[in-house]
Amino acid sequence: TAGWYSVSGQVSGGTGNIQAIVVRIYKNSGIVSTQSSYLNGDYGDDLSASTTSLIYLNGSTDYIEMHGLVRDVSTSTELLFGGDGRCLFGAHLVSTA
Repeated sequence: TAGWYSVSGQVSGGTGNIQAIVVRIYKNSGIVSTQSSYLNGDYGDDLSASTTSLIYLNGSTDYIEMHGLVRDVSTSTELLFGGDGRCLFGAHLVSTA
């Protein structure tokens, strides 16, 4: 259905010394919303970031995606948490075209 959608995304992650976490929402491969958390000096154990945008979708060819990244400096591992509402993505129709 064509119209305006409220699109939200959240990512959480980490295993030890977290330096950064980023969540982005894309429409047709272009970034429309981004949120990030960066720590300088002291690192955190877990971090999360969330973003919400009002996005128009034409109902036929438009598509949306969410991408997330977490940087753990202790293990050089990028780890996103799963389960129990740790990483979320949703879209809800707010108004038709």
